[in-house]
Order: sequence, then C-alpha cells, then structure tokens
Amino acid sequence: GLALLATVVWGGYVFVRYVGLKSAGFWKTLYVIPVAGDVIRASGMSQFCHLMGIMVSRGVELPQALELTSQSLSDQNLASGARQMSGLVREGHSAVSLRSQVALPRELLSLFTWRNENQELGTALTASGELYAAQCDVGARCLSAVITPMIVIFVGASVGLSVIGLFMPLIKLLNDLS
Repeated sequence: GLALLATVVWGGYVFVRYVGLKSAGFWKTLYVIPVAGDVIRASGMSQFCHLMGIMVSRGVELPQALELTSQSLSDQNLASGARQMSGLVREGHSAVSLRSQVALPRELLSLFTWRNENQELGTALTASGELYAAQCDVGARCLSAVITPMIVIFVGASVGLSVIGLFMPLIKLLNDLS
C-alpha cells in the first residue's frame, strides 16, 4: 500500500517536473477526459473569446491582441495556437487562410472572417465567449452530477473495507480459540 502511494506521488512529481502544467500536450490530454475535458476546453475557449473580444473592440491590432491573449490564457494549448497565429498574421497571412497551419480549434478560426470589421469581430468574439461560458456551466453541472455518486460509492467502499480489515483479526482470534 505504502509503495503504491510512493510510486503515485513520485510519478506525479516527475510528470509535473518534466512535462509540466504549462505544456500544450498536457492540455490536449485533459481534453480527452470524459465530461471534464469538455468543461476544460469550453472554459479555455470562453477565456480566449472574451479576451480577444475586449481587445479587438477597443481597436488593438489583431497580431498584438493575439499575442497579449496568448500571454493571459491558462490553457497552454490555446495560448500556443494564439502565438502561432499572431506570428503568421504579422507575416501577412490572412487569418481565414490559416486553418490548417494554426493549432486553434476550427470554431475559433471561423470567427476571424470578420477581421476587417473590428466592431463586428469584437461582438462575434464576445458572443462566442458567452456561448462557451454557458457550455462550461452546463458541463460543470453535469460533472457534479456524475462525480457525487462516484464519491459516495468510493467512501462507502473505503469504510466497508476498513470495517472488514478491523474485524478480520477478531474473527481469526475467535477461530483460533475454538
């Protein structure tokens, strides 16, 4: 039991130390987790859309807005895609033509068709941010509905195994006495 715990703690340390929470691969792995991955993805996309919407509506140029957004995002997969897109837009590529070159979700890239109309792009990004925030809220409620019974089952099993573990020596003692 103690060896298993030590192995899990050591594995967690090695993972955080060498893979890190700041790597895009870690965030891509989180996306695959059932129910929770959708919540994490929607949360990151909501954060991206809200930040970009604010900056674009205030007249910040698209490459600079993407760079600033990438520095502010907690989701490093989206941050990496935003940095990548910022560099390509600075080089003169159109935001719409970057679908195959940038590691951003297609839903986000399709918003940049309004690139030349900053107010429309800002409104579209803000509205999309609200949509992703609503998806995140619904997913979080679903996640809590799934996790609660799992916790009850886990606690019940732990208590049951503890009680059995406490009574085993007593049963052995009674068997040895008879």
